[in-house]
Amino acid sequence: MDTAHAPFRIDSSQSTDAAAVEIVHFFRSIDPLPNKVGLVLRTLVDCLALAPNNVHRQVGLRLAEAIDRDGPRFDLPYHNRQHVCEVMWCCRYLGLALDLAPQTTIEIILAALFHDYRHDGNNRSPIPFRLERHSINLARPYLLAAGLDPMQCRHHRRQEPHPEAPAYAPELAELDNIDNATPALTLCLADVLPSLGLTIEHALYLQEKLAQEWANRWVSKTKCASSNIRNPFLCSATASSPT
Repeated sequence: MDTAHAPFRIDSSQSTDAAAVEIVHFFRSIDPLPNKVGLVLRTLVDCLALAPNNVHRQVGLRLAEAIDRDGPRFDLPYHNRQHVCEVMWCCRYLGLALDLAPQTTIEIILAALFHDYRHDGNNRSPIPFRLERHSINLARPYLLAAGLDPMQCRHHRRQEPHPEAPAYAPELAELDNIDNATPALTLCLADVLPSLGLTIEHALYLQEKLAQEWANRWVSKTKCASSNIRNPFLCSATASSPT
């Protein structure tokens, strides 16, 4: 993989539109590859220069291998292995933008790796955080086997004043701590960046995939109405990062 361009690095002299085009081009290049989740994760841990005995590296590689083998059970039009790869790369890109430490970045990437594990394609449920908890439960054996506590991935932004965590989601109380809130927000941004924050063409392509999955022809219009979110995402990344 060519690591001289986005999403491997941020060039402050490059326009945000040009960076977005490079990232999308890279995404398309990995789309047809077999066993791409493991390939992407190995490349990421190499970029982060993690030690071979790093626990998050070890558990991530094992889980990535399992996800690659799990294709028939994780191959929806939108929530699939390609989506996992794109979100992991966006975590790396945003980690560079925020100047996050390699260890923090790999923890966020690991959360991205299993955040939609075996998503069932159903976006309507009366149970809050059903899919998030499902993915955590599936990943828990890998985390425990490596000596880690299960990582709780949450798609919520830290706000002031902090409301009390609702009874149905006591995990949200942990986001009162900025050390927990920053990684959670980074993952949230990385999750939507491919489908809302890069190029209009790629956003429309992914929204069509989501519409197929949800059997809802209005998804594209609803979500892509926010496609100009690209500017705060990528402009802030370019402005805050060294060449």
